[in-house]
Amino acid sequence: MLGTPAQRQALDDHRRRLVAAARKNGKAVAMLTDTVEGVRQMIGLGATIINYSSDAAVLRSGYASVVDEIRRTLSARS
Repeated sequence: MLGTPAQRQALDDHRRRLVAAARKNGKAVAMLTDTVEGVRQMIGLGATIINYSSDAAVLRSGYASVVDEIRRTLSARS
């Protein structure tokens, strides 16, 4: 199932079961995602705690955007 078109649906089904079991037992549900769309999806599935990305990914993204801006500035000077 991993890597097939059915993967997303299977994972969502398991997430829904997890949320239902957690609510039944008075527990919070934490999920990890690395996109804004993923955050929306996790909220829709019922997650109560959402961990967005990781420290390393956020730092990498920030540095990458700065490097891109520097490159654009240098290209414009040429």
